[in-house]
Amino acid sequence: GLAVAVDGTAWLHQLLKVTLANPNDPGNRLVLIDKTCRLINHLRGFLYRTLHLVQHGIWPIYVFDGACDAKQRNALTREQLRERHLAARKLHAAAVASGAIPLAKFIAQGMDFAYPIAEQESKALLQLLGMPVVDAPGEGEAQCAWLARRGIADAVVTKDADALLYGAPVVVNNLAVKQKVAEKLVLKDELARLGITRAQLVDLAILDGTDYHPGVRGIGARTALKLLQAHGRIEDVIAAHHERDWSALGVTSPRQPFSAFVQVSRERFLHPDVNESVADVEWRTPDAGAVRRFLLEHHSFSPGLVEKVLEGLSEKMN
Repeated sequence: GLAVAVDGTAWLHQLLKVTLANPNDPGNRLVLIDKTCRLINHLRGFLYRTLHLVQHGIWPIYVFDGACDAKQRNALTREQLRERHLAARKLHAAAVASGAIPLAKFIAQGMDFAYPIAEQESKALLQLLGMPVVDAPGEGEAQCAWLARRGIADAVVTKDADALLYGAPVVVNNLAVKQKVAEKLVLKDELARLGITRAQLVDLAILDGTDYHPGVRGIGARTALKLLQAHGRIEDVIAAHHERDWSALGVTSPRQPFSAFVQVSRERFLHPDVNESVADVEWRTPDAGAVRRFLLEHHSFSPGLVEKVLEGLSEKMN
């Protein structure tokens, strides 16, 4: 089979971005709430996606972000996130205790309440299903790329092209979505097509904008590509076009183009913080009893759905 490093954090955020069902908008998805008035969309989503992958001979390694990252959590610190989560939990508990069920359901849909719980529950469920789970010290895409470069995974599954910046040899999108055709990007092919190196690809992203920085005003991806093809790297681009405003990159004098900001931005992608102790991964037979207790007793899942997933996974494992 094919081993893939899945950006679990990206999938989790995607599964939590739910809207109330609207018959006039078939694109909207139903918000699924269990008997404790908590979201379970993420659990159902990971169940179906895991089963879909395994049934097609694709074995997922789920990777989750370790640090609070700017793009997903609005640059809040861990302590701020914890405080907001605790406040939301108190409000939710009070609403349930007072019988204000609509209010409790509304609070449960907020990311302040849902995300920390959903992350813990998703990891627990995946491990009970026998899937390997890796906690990255920083960005999940960086850890996924490292797993792929080391040959532990054959590809990275994410919709975020940042994985290419981190050096992922192969990136696949839409792999677990039945209604869509999977899209595959091969780093060496993309670099050859653009006529640049990976270091220049990182420079292109810095000029155009990344999850951490909006980029340089007036320079889009096409312009950035042309500039780098002509001049090689950001410092040389700045020197050749000193009439531009480069203050967004921390350059106050274009005739002295060195920028500590640019160096830090490059390092973030070229030498990211990853867990290098992951020497191997293992897929195990699901702990059927624990999965049933977790989903049926704690989250009111349909017994038919749970048995379907367990049978499908166990059949492939054996």
